[in-house]
Amino acid sequence: MKNPWMSIWLSEYNKLANAAKGQVMAEASRQQNAAMKAWSDQMTETWMAFWFPWLNMAQPKKRR
Repeated sequence: MKNPWMSIWLSEYNKLANAAKGQVMAEASRQQNAAMKAWSDQMTETWMAFWFPWLNMAQPKKRR
C-alpha cells in the first residue's frame, strides 16, 4: 500500500528542487555568458592593439 503523505511530500519536494535547479542553472548560464563576453572583448582589444597600434584602442574617446 502506498503512503499518500510520502507521495505528496515527494511531489512538493521535486517541484521545489526543480525550480531551484532551474534558477541556479539560469544564473550559471548568465555568469558564463558574461565571462565569455568579457574574455572575448579583452582578446579583441589585445589583438587590435597588437596588429594596429596606431588606433590606440586603450583610451576611449570623450563625449561632449
